[in-house]
Amino acid sequence: MKPRFDVRSAGTREPAFMATTSISNPSARPLRSTAAVLAGFLLVVVLSLATDQVLHVLQVYPPWGQPMWDPRLNLLALIYRTIYSIASGYVAASLAPHRPMRHAVVLGVIGTIAGTAGLVATWNLGFGPRWYPVALAITAFPCVWLGGALFARRHDLAQGDNSSSQLDRRSSVSR
Repeated sequence: MKPRFDVRSAGTREPAFMATTSISNPSARPLRSTAAVLAGFLLVVVLSLATDQVLHVLQVYPPWGQPMWDPRLNLLALIYRTIYSIASGYVAASLAPHRPMRHAVVLGVIGTIAGTAGLVATWNLGFGPRWYPVALAITAFPCVWLGGALFARRHDLAQGDNSSSQLDRRSSVSR
């Protein structure tokens, strides 16, 4: 395949796909990919637990270990976890050395598996209404995917492209 040249690589005679890739050492990609997904995962976990702790200290939530049956409090937790999940997909995609949406999808699958495991583990423990862990498991993938899509769209608009698939195609050519 003959490389194409465009404005992003003007004056350098460097192929456009080389100008858009963020990593030059292909052997480092698996490590960078793992780090991108791990960073997204840690972001949602740390932010969720930190917010939970603040709300417990402020006595908005009941003390740790006590059930939380108030649906408004569960909805509050679902809202900030949704926001953090979107942010985690954005972070994973932005740190990905190539194919940002693939990294967001992997993180979304991991989040869905973790949410489902949490659902199964807590089903009969009476920590709160059953809809809450179900909602966490169901929303994990679409929220993380949305974060990845937001990054891909923003990146594509900044690059002057109209589709996120072009970002993945350019990155895959440089492999």
